[in-house]
Amino acid sequence: IRCMGVYPPGTVVVLSNEFARRLFGASTAHTVLFLGGPATAAIEATFASLLAPDAHVLVPVNGAFGARLVEILAVHRIAHTVIDFGFAQPYDLARIEAALGAQGTQRPTVLATTHHETSAGLLNPVTRLGELALRHGLRYIVDATSSAGVEDLDVQRDGIDACITASGKCLHAAPGVGLVCVRRDWLAAPTPARTHSLDLRRFLAQFEANAQT
Repeated sequence: IRCMGVYPPGTVVVLSNEFARRLFGASTAHTVLFLGGPATAAIEATFASLLAPDAHVLVPVNGAFGARLVEILAVHRIAHTVIDFGFAQPYDLARIEAALGAQGTQRPTVLATTHHETSAGLLNPVTRLGELALRHGLRYIVDATSSAGVEDLDVQRDGIDACITASGKCLHAAPGVGLVCVRRDWLAAPTPARTHSLDLRRFLAQFEANAQT
């Protein structure tokens, strides 16, 4: 799949598991789940299903969709720290790394970012952030709603534990399907879900048992 943002007239896009694995650069260590709903629902499902009760999420923000990650965390009362760089301003990686080194109750366990910050037209450095997350032993979540399929993204190379996109953006498929590519070992962790209808483990159980959502 070289460029999935442009198709000849009449092309039918089939969102198969094989297609999705190639899209994300997933390995056998990952699974891809399909959720009915927009990318925001898929992001919420990821946060509400995977984050442990003692999780602390670091979120760099430089636009409206980074701010939406923060809003979702706040709704679920998940501890988080925001680094606000200002609208349309690039990330300062040194500032992010300093925050990753915080200790005590402010010590992050998860780094979450938007890849393409649609509101500002900014492409955030997911590969570099993945290196920081790995160095500090953090889980890494990437919102790739408006980048997956066009921009350079690879969950294996970039060390991404969970990556989210949607059918109706760069894939140019019918809207209304959220895709979550997630590491199987994270899904297997005994974390109590904060949601019922958006519980990723329920989606996995149905998908593997019945090939259904």
